[in-house]
Amino acid sequence: MHITQGIKHLASDRHCYWLIDAIRSYQPQLRKKQDLVEFQLWELTVDLDKSTAVLTCKADKNEPPSVEQHIEFTDYPEKTAKFYVCDDVLMLPEEY
Repeated sequence: MHITQGIKHLASDRHCYWLIDAIRSYQPQLRKKQDLVEFQLWELTVDLDKSTAVLTCKADKNEPPSVEQHIEFTDYPEKTAKFYVCDDVLMLPEEY
């Protein structure tokens, strides 16, 4: 999986290389699902008070997530973040 300049900057600025690793770790299993081969919507939802988060992945549809990972600790500074994986490239939505 390749990453864009925006993802590189985000990971460096927010010290969240772990997020790239998490998304990358699911790619072998997700590439086996027809609706997730070309496009994936990843969302990180952070509970800033508890310093926990949930990372989800789904196709660009109103379906339940194919991935839901609970993260016991994070210092990610925002409540939500969205990312796309499109044709094996991880990017920010504004880079789509």
